[in-house]
Amino acid sequence: MPTLQERLRSILCPRPGQAPSLFQASATVFSISAVYLYFAGYVFCYFYYYQGFGVTLESLDLSTQFYFVRAYTCLRSVGGLCLLLALLLVIAAYLRGLLRSGITLLAMLATFPLLFYVSYHTAWMEQQANFCSPASTIQFRFKERSGKTPAADAAVPATTGDKKPSPETIFDSATSQELMALGQSGELSLLLETKDRIIVFKKPNCYLLGDNGPMMPPKAHVYTLLRSDLEFTEVMP
Repeated sequence: MPTLQERLRSILCPRPGQAPSLFQASATVFSISAVYLYFAGYVFCYFYYYQGFGVTLESLDLSTQFYFVRAYTCLRSVGGLCLLLALLLVIAAYLRGLLRSGITLLAMLATFPLLFYVSYHTAWMEQQANFCSPASTIQFRFKERSGKTPAADAAVPATTGDKKPSPETIFDSATSQELMALGQSGELSLLLETKDRIIVFKKPNCYLLGDNGPMMPPKAHVYTLLRSDLEFTEVMP
């Protein structure tokens, strides 16, 4: 009668001759890794920029490489490192012929909901840390144009498309003089830079309601500026 260890081995381990070749396994690992990185980066950006600041990803027009880079933010967290270590152990066991293809596939599919939670939690933590206490401020100056119309008479709200902005976000317009005054007083922080735009947000008033009251959710004021309208920008810690 087979022992419990022999039964587990017959279920988990592949049969002789079914172990994958190194080339085939490497191609599979690299393909699934690209999917994981893009998935983690996209989920992070969605919850950080859209849910946190009300800026849609469509309006940002982010590149695929940007999502890959932002995935690093998720994987360097404690949960991300533990998930990455567990996945590497599964892949190593598969390459050594210790796991069947079906078991490995189930483990890879189970990674997606776990990676979703890690990316969501990391985005929430990053938004909470940067929203009320941003690490830097930004100052800029608009170009002067001929005539009476100043450059960038009003900042365009940083959202487009069919999606509605978050209810915690305020997309109000501001003149160039008002924005430069906010920057000089240290009330504006950089949210994101693209090749043709700079997206900034006003530091919210994170305050307590009363002496022992709960934390009031602050409102986000987000503005997008065209690089062509700016004479210079300076980000200060």
